[in-house]
Amino acid sequence: FWDVARFGDYADTAYTKSRTKFWYENRSARVYPYQDFDAGRPVRKTALHDSLEAAGGVFAEYDGWEDPVYFARNDDERTPGYSFSRTNWFDVVGEECRAVRDAVGLFEFSTFAKYAIGGSAAESWLNAIFANRVPTTIGKMTLMPMLSPQGRVIGDFTLTRLGDDDFLLVGGGAMQRIHMRWFLDHVGDRDVIINNISDDFAGLHIAGPNARAVLNKITTADVSNSAQPFLSGQRVELADGVASIALRVSFTGELGFELYFPNNQALTVYEAIREAGNEFGLQPIGSHALMSLRLEKSFPSWGFDLTADYYPVECGLDRFVAMDKGEFTGRDALAALGDPREKIATFEIDADNADAYTGEPIYCNGVLAGYVSSGGFGYRLEKSLALGYLSPEYHDPANEFEIEIIGERRRAKMTRSSPYDPTGQRAKA
Repeated sequence: FWDVARFGDYADTAYTKSRTKFWYENRSARVYPYQDFDAGRPVRKTALHDSLEAAGGVFAEYDGWEDPVYFARNDDERTPGYSFSRTNWFDVVGEECRAVRDAVGLFEFSTFAKYAIGGSAAESWLNAIFANRVPTTIGKMTLMPMLSPQGRVIGDFTLTRLGDDDFLLVGGGAMQRIHMRWFLDHVGDRDVIINNISDDFAGLHIAGPNARAVLNKITTADVSNSAQPFLSGQRVELADGVASIALRVSFTGELGFELYFPNNQALTVYEAIREAGNEFGLQPIGSHALMSLRLEKSFPSWGFDLTADYYPVECGLDRFVAMDKGEFTGRDALAALGDPREKIATFEIDADNADAYTGEPIYCNGVLAGYVSSGGFGYRLEKSLALGYLSPEYHDPANEFEIEIIGERRRAKMTRSSPYDPTGQRAKA
């Protein structure tokens, strides 16, 4: 957390002075879950900011960007309330979640990190620096953990092969300067071209049962399940011939497509999607809803459930590690690794008017057994949910658990699988 690369060029003198002054003056103030602060903002707005604001967008800062967290339905919701209990945006986030589960939602993903990777040695380099196997078929996508030499997770990405020596790598936006430094430090004299195109390409994500129907209205490309199955990508034209990349992947657990295109054509694509989505119940969706939806699927999130503190076997990413593919960074450390120190788990909590957030203690039969890494409310399941880490001896759904929320221990049940659509059929539809 002390790496200066966590800040980008947006952190100029004015921003730094404003933030420093604010935190000095408020150094003893209480900070609530999800709370954001106005000091130094705004510094960066995406090409779609004004359109999203006009749609009711309420924003928080993410890596300097103004990122929509939910879409207010009235004036009272335009100013977010903060509390350790549920807040004034609880209901509107629920409405957004149900729109994704039942119809289709539209997310802005412009802040994601995007890297175009090419060169004759691109495939061999990718296989050396990432833990999973590089896809060999054009159009195939793979989930790719990146490990330190000590075998811990230092990044998680999707990698799509778009051509013989043409790859698109997508990861966490706030980590891009740290990751780009790592890439360049480990490329050596190989014939590999690494272009960080994050600021040049905007992104939108459509997710829900009607996502394909909306996409069919704005492209002539074949995006059927047979032509573009789950975990695949292709170059397509959207709207008025906008050259784009469509990736079949979803962090919500529903049928979904990530769409990336040049920034200067973002508004054209956005307006086309909004118009095409009218008949299918499309709604703009913020990041608070995304976090709720992924909790129902037990999907870990970077910065909460995934950090450089964990080995793949501890955070559930071991299924994306190909130990049999040959040498890669971190492989020797994993091969020598003993039993995991802790293991991730999903919990359903008998909560009242407050949900776990992060850091809450988890008890098993009255004994401290672990801690919450992220939590929130699952609106389709109508349950309070959390992901957390347990010492291995307690990692058993048959055990009785409690999670302490605002000083009160609440009964919790460890689930045996993802609480929502555990076989993943909806995302593969």
